[in-house]
Amino acid sequence: MGEQKNRIETDFLIFYCVFLRKAIPVNCRERVIATLNHKEPDYIPLDLGGTIVSSITKNAYISLKKYLGLETSEVKILDHVQQLPYIDEGLLQKLNVDIHMISADYSSDSEPQYFEEGDYCCFYDRWGIYF
Repeated sequence: MGEQKNRIETDFLIFYCVFLRKAIPVNCRERVIATLNHKEPDYIPLDLGGTIVSSITKNAYISLKKYLGLETSEVKILDHVQQLPYIDEGLLQKLNVDIHMISADYSSDSEPQYFEEGDYCCFYDRWGIYF
């Protein structure tokens, strides 16, 4: 029963994002500005990964991309602690997402080196802070 409910919710979300949100041609910027100014937009702006607070976990991201038939080859991680990926432009366009992340690319040439310390998995982040 739980899987069926999740499937129905996922199908509705995709239907909403892909079909209903194309009805009225207002651009993303106007929609977000209207919302921030407490005006009623044509529909509520959609945010997926605009910040780490509105992101999606790596496993859910891969599952969503597979469900939508998008390539899932390389997932670049934004936040290693929470396992949050950078959301690629293909997915943002497919779901008509209004809010996109703009940030400096802090990634280095190499991924963090993970190591075990007792019962914990640890690493140093991009600034050399120990987790």
